[in-house]
Amino acid sequence: MVTNGRLIFSMARDRRLPGHQFLSRVPRATGGPAWATVLAAVLSGAIALALRTHVGALATLFTASTIMPALLYAGTVLLYVFTSRQRGVGQTGGERPRPFGRYEIPVVAGAVIWLAYELIILIGPGEFRDAQYYVLGALGVGLVFYVVQLLTEREAMRKEPGQG
Repeated sequence: MVTNGRLIFSMARDRRLPGHQFLSRVPRATGGPAWATVLAAVLSGAIALALRTHVGALATLFTASTIMPALLYAGTVLLYVFTSRQRGVGQTGGERPRPFGRYEIPVVAGAVIWLAYELIILIGPGEFRDAQYYVLGALGVGLVFYVVQLLTEREAMRKEPGQG
């Protein structure tokens, strides 16, 4: 819940969510993203309450909640791999330091192997089909949110996150 609250806050801070004006506030009393955390808690609680008597649906939701981050991490790792040439040279033409130093290849290889293993386990078996449909639905909702934000917050969506 706290991780989701922080994710909601950071996306709101970068104007990448509807209601970003409210969700990006950090009350002085708490020093943390209280409203974003409350939203994460309310949504999580509502889902858990709605599914409390449907064990199969809850298990499917938990599986989908495992598939989605694995897909997102896999996308992040693939972007890292495919943009490594661009990262290697700084704006002045000199070499920029690599985030993992000399361990970059083993770290990235380990991430790729683990994510491939995890996704094969979660996407292969037929008993996870319903969870996969939830993930597709969530990706569809995310695409709709992205298009809405692209239309309503064009300037923010064209900037790199964290830059104003």
